[in-house]
Amino acid sequence: MYYLNGSYISGYSSKDKKPFDELGLRIDAEKDVNDYLDIKENIENKLIVKKRNHFYQDFMLRLV
Repeated sequence: MYYLNGSYISGYSSKDKKPFDELGLRIDAEKDVNDYLDIKENIENKLIVKKRNHFYQDFMLRLV
């Protein structure tokens, strides 16, 4: 994660993040990430991302 900071994510420069601390996806990198996940070889990774998003959304709804 540290090496991705500044390129695709933000908020991880000091290496002190805990597992549930918020990271930011750089808006200008979102298209690059989505294009990468759309490549045929990465479809399995895209499904993992979707499952993770669904899990987190359900988790956050239960906290409210």
